[in-house]
Amino acid sequence: MNKKFDHIVFYDGECGFCQGIVQFVLRNDQKRDIYFTPIQSEFTNGFFDKLNEPRPDLSTFYFFINGKLLKKSSAGLRLCLKLKLPYPLLSIFLIVPYFIRDFVYDIIAKNRFNIASKSCYIPTSKEKSRFIS
Repeated sequence: MNKKFDHIVFYDGECGFCQGIVQFVLRNDQKRDIYFTPIQSEFTNGFFDKLNEPRPDLSTFYFFINGKLLKKSSAGLRLCLKLKLPYPLLSIFLIVPYFIRDFVYDIIAKNRFNIASKSCYIPTSKEKSRFIS
């Protein structure tokens, strides 16, 4: 794997809620070392193939960190550890069994199109370098 892309958020590029999460992470990324790519991209397909992972699911949030691909609530909570305070404190929920966390995650994922409007985020010229196409 390319060392430059040690921390990658894979998100549904057609989901306003997901794009809102990307904007939130851009504002709160402590080290500015998190990169983003839509699940629908060719990069994502090739990346998952290299990891011998099945094709990604559009309703699933993925975070690649330290050579490991995490998904759903585990991905979101581990991502919080990379953000500015107070968000790393949310990682306390990692003590909750993943099947309970993922149950809540699945409810949010099913309703994500109703939670946020469908909008297209256009990154600033400074942010564009953090997006992988």
